Amino acid sequence: IERAAVDARDRFGAESPLLLHVLTTRTSQMINSGQTADAAASARETAALARRIEGPDAPLTLTATLNEVVALSSLGRRDEARRALTGLPERLTRVLGADHGETLLSIRLQARLAAYDGDFAEALEALDRVAGTVPEKIRDDLNFLRANTYMAVGRFPDAIKILRDMQGAKGYEGFAAYNLGMAQIRNGQEADGLQSLARAGQIGTGDPGALAIKDKANLALGSRLLENKKEDQAKVYLERVRLKGAFSNRALLASGWADANQEHYERALVPWSLLAKRNVTDKAVQEAMLAVPYAYGKLNIHGKAALAYGGALEAFGAELKKLAASTESIKEGK
Repeated sequence: IERAAVDARDRFGAESPLLLHVLTTRTSQMINSGQTADAAASARETAALARRIEGPDAPLTLTATLNEVVALSSLGRRDEARRALTGLPERLTRVLGADHGETLLSIRLQARLAAYDGDFAEALEALDRVAGTVPEKIRDDLNFLRANTYMAVGRFPDAIKILRDMQGAKGYEGFAAYNLGMAQIRNGQEADGLQSLARAGQIGTGDPGALAIKDKANLALGSRLLENKKEDQAKVYLERVRLKGAFSNRALLASGWADANQEHYERALVPWSLLAKRNVTDKAVQEAMLAVPYAYGKLNIHGKAALAYGGALEAFGAELKKLAASTESIKEGK
């Protein structure tokens, strides 16, 4: 494709419609192969060329602009992506139709970018423009995005209706169940919410994202039961959280408190001692470093309690020194 672009430019000139088609194909291939930085630059060049040759509302111009938005979004350059997206869904609707794949993609991008930036009104406004028959391959994605946006603005009954219909949707099993549980709890449906979280925490999967939501569901359920003074039930779910997952620290801390709340301090020391050896910059680790001597004190093992308190203070002091050194370096412009 790169060779073809050079050949088309050499043979037909920099304003050639053939070059425009070649550049559009090149950009799409870059996006599909993950070359997003190159794709963003290529899409910008293609869009500028298309506006000169075809006009601002020509299909190729709109496609090139959409490619630029996709690439910028993938790079996390959301402000640039939202600027490039301005007015694009409306133009695509007018030129290609409301149910065209590119129109629907532009709406999904607008809603997703707006929601990510906390502009939920714009996100819902974009989603409300979805018209016609939505292809099955993107229907669940649009519904999930709409449900999450409803949750963000407190429209929990509307979110619950969508998420309930999504139970079992391929690729969304754990995610839909987790969000349904959280929406139900926030809507005052505690028992239903806990059941939904339990389902999310038991899905069978090897997908990293789904495993993470599985851990998150078990942590949320265990924490909720702990708040409700149901420590034994809470332990069951907290111990299902993987030790090497992103939610491990919080689960270990909560598991220790589930034991400590029942005055089982020896048992509480097991998860807390494991957690206290981890990265001291983590909030849960810091709490565990103080919880360990607290538990030893409750067991009247005061020597170990004093040593553990001393170790915690030393670790905190070292971190404060690092912070002070970093602050000083910033002030000095290093």
